[in-house]
Order: sequence, then C-alpha cells, then structure tokens
Amino acid sequence: LDIEPHHPDGNFGMGAIYEANNKLDKALDFYQKALFRNPDHLSALYNIARLQEDYKKDRKAAIIAWKRYVEVANKMGGQGDSLKKAKERLAKLEKLK
Repeated sequence: LDIEPHHPDGNFGMGAIYEANNKLDKALDFYQKALFRNPDHLSALYNIARLQEDYKKDRKAAIIAWKRYVEVANKMGGQGDSLKKAKERLAKLEKLK
C-alpha cells in the first residue's frame, strides 16, 4: 500500500486486515476507499453492505449498498452464492419498511 496507496485492492486488503482485527470503522473506511478507486469493486461493495447492516445497523445505507452490489454483480454476469445471499439480505431489509 505504501508503493501504490491509491490501488483499490490495496485499500480492500487493508480493510480486510482491520476487519479481522475487529476495527470495523477503519475497515469500513478502507473498503470505501477501494470503492472510490473502483466503483465496481464487488468485494468492497459486499463488505460495505454487510458492515452497514450488521455492524452499523444502518438499514437505509445497507439497502443502498446491497442494491449497488446486486446491480454491479448482475452487470458482471450475475452468478454465485454471494449474489444469492445479497439478494436475500436485500429482500429481508426491504420487508422491514
């Protein structure tokens, strides 16, 4: 990250390290930096949505993030367990309105 501080995967990796160490605000910051560098970074989108829902308990922010994840995942081919889980989580949050 020192060599390429603006690389989205480096920022994502730092987010994962912070998350593994239960420093979730810092993790969220780095996932958002990765997303700023690459707005279609699926892993960052997924982790942001998950942290907004599970850690921040911010239903509105989680819905926005899950919708963006589903949109980008569908644009990229739309398959896999992560997309299925994202759709399930989004549907559950939207029912709580």
